[in-house]
Amino acid sequence: MFPHSKSSHHEKASHPARETFMFNPYEVAFCGFSHSGKTTVLTRLVPELSREFKIGYVKNDVHSFQMDKEGKDTFKVKQSGADFAFISDPVHFAFVRSGRADQMSHQNIFLDADIVLVEGYKNSQIPKFIFVDEHEEILKDIQDQKFKNVIGFIGIKTSYPALPSDVAYFHREDIAGIKRCLLRHFQSRAREIPFYGLLLAGGKSTRMRQDKSLLQYHGKSQLEHGFELLSRICPKVFVSVRQEQADCAGYSHLPQVHDQILNAGPLGGILSAMSAYPQAAWFVLACDLPFLDLKALEHLNQRRNPFKFATVYQSSHEALPEPLCAIYEPKAKFRLNQFFANGIHCPRKILLNSDIRMIPPEEAMSLDNINHPEEYQKAAAVLKRKTETSA
Repeated sequence: MFPHSKSSHHEKASHPARETFMFNPYEVAFCGFSHSGKTTVLTRLVPELSREFKIGYVKNDVHSFQMDKEGKDTFKVKQSGADFAFISDPVHFAFVRSGRADQMSHQNIFLDADIVLVEGYKNSQIPKFIFVDEHEEILKDIQDQKFKNVIGFIGIKTSYPALPSDVAYFHREDIAGIKRCLLRHFQSRAREIPFYGLLLAGGKSTRMRQDKSLLQYHGKSQLEHGFELLSRICPKVFVSVRQEQADCAGYSHLPQVHDQILNAGPLGGILSAMSAYPQAAWFVLACDLPFLDLKALEHLNQRRNPFKFATVYQSSHEALPEPLCAIYEPKAKFRLNQFFANGIHCPRKILLNSDIRMIPPEEAMSLDNINHPEEYQKAAAVLKRKTETSA
């Protein structure tokens, strides 16, 4: 959706993306005094955005609220002393608990959303639109610079001379303009995210009976070939290896991320990279996919959706996500860690239970992985014939 060019990565690599957020990496608050039109604008803006995005909405209510109905079972049990109440039907569920919400609770709820629109929290660090109320009482607070990360002002006049001239102003009826400003902000946010490549080479290759990453299909080791492909798209590329592989021939000269999570398969390598560089998005590639070429990687990158947990190819043999040729967004680390903590180590199973963008490959063979000696011989022969034919 907002694909990166390699040049833009180089420009941004020294400026890490903002990692702290309250609800979602793509969040914007709509703030102002009561009756300044926040809800009216949001109810008109949401239909425009919901055609493209899965939207989360947060209301910061300074008053006590009641979501349950008096007399219902959940209300009665909650009133009797239960601290947690959950109710569901085939298409909805709701959860209410006593106590103060914490940041982890916020994120667990809203990371499934593409974007989150927040009503309130004007004193927070969340990027925000500030509404000028009818009596213009908020102008003094604006002039005193009490609000941080303001991306726009909204009001009912054609202009307010007292507003800072370097921040966009929109009339309350200009929903299209507000939407454009919002999307430009999200686009800028997406392009600030460091984008790194990760070549998975830490497997033990027990079925191949030799290191798969050092096999040659293209006149060089598959490790070198995969590294070169990813380097054409990502400004930084790392090889994921076990600590004992670090100084081996074929590995030692390349940037590495060492597995910190052992015996967890590819998931351990991915999580180790995310732990080392938590602000980055990762283009993850297995070392046993010899039919993949630059065109296939560029095709996936151009269709990247940074609002999802990941952008992946659909397996050419099954209608399932291919987790080892995939782009994982920074928020995916929360999801992967959550499943890992519950004993689920299969990246494909995690993707099946996550909000992802999945696209079909242009060539069915491109995602074929090679695990056995006889498969290696056949694949090498196919690629040799392909090279001779193209020559």
